[in-house]
Amino acid sequence: MARINKSLIGELSGKAGGLVFKTGKNGNYVSSLPTPTNKKPSVEQQLQRDKMTVVMDFLRPLQTLIKEAYFPFQQNRSGFHAAKSYYLKKAVVMDNSTYTINYPKALLSFGDVLGMEGLQVTADALTYSITLQWLDNSYQAMAEPDDKLLVVCYAPKNQQLYYQTELAQRTDTQVSIPLDASWAAMDIHVWAGLQSADQLRASPSSYGGSFSF
Repeated sequence: MARINKSLIGELSGKAGGLVFKTGKNGNYVSSLPTPTNKKPSVEQQLQRDKMTVVMDFLRPLQTLIKEAYFPFQQNRSGFHAAKSYYLKKAVVMDNSTYTINYPKALLSFGDVLGMEGLQVTADALTYSITLQWLDNSYQAMAEPDDKLLVVCYAPKNQQLYYQTELAQRTDTQVSIPLDASWAAMDIHVWAGLQSADQLRASPSSYGGSFSF
């Protein structure tokens, strides 16, 4: 990759022959297009690609939430890239020669806010609603009474997703969430976490288990 002197040729973008012109925060750049290849990937390469696909399929719909509630300790790293790295290392397992998300290990929020304690989730099949209960630990360090609750529900069968922030406060210790009949007859996984009132910090999310209506 080479840097272009903007004062000589102005701004360029797009493709020209075998070259690609890009504009970044540090100036204009030109790089060559990758050489197409029909070479079949090795078993290890294909497994790594499959692993990445599983992670990205899970994380992509959650990009907005992760941007708001995933705060890596490395300040120069984006929340999404930090989450992707974590999932590839810690939250993917091989099941019958296929990669899948290890849901209890999944993190939907992250940071230095104190996490939830005693999280319990119950489901009501008559109303298609769930109730979350937890302990008030606002008296402990790194916790505030007005920390806000976030909840994520996910059904792998059809990749159905629900998430909501600011549902309650840490001291409320209970909240009910109405879903609907579209969630029936599926395994549903639930996570909950807490954000500071100014939404500039968050806790690691807690896994509430799975249930079905």
